[in-house]
Amino acid sequence: MNHLEARAALTVSGAANHEIFGIITLTARTDVDKVTRMVWLEDLKISKASFPGAESQQHDLEKPIRDSLPDWPRTIALDRLLV
Repeated sequence: MNHLEARAALTVSGAANHEIFGIITLTARTDVDKVTRMVWLEDLKISKASFPGAESQQHDLEKPIRDSLPDWPRTIALDRLLV
């Protein structure tokens, strides 16, 4: 097993189409199948979230993202991950 840590930028739509920008850091254990060139993500977690323009709303913005983790895809092509 290997370990993956990644950062992703995201936008949350707020009231009156107000966009809030943030960054999340993800961690996961990976299992790589070199024959099919696929990577399986296990134990996917958000280790850190930051919304610099909305510090007072941090918890309210972070909770739905964490709650949606079970619905996130758990496989990715190795070639896409290596780019």
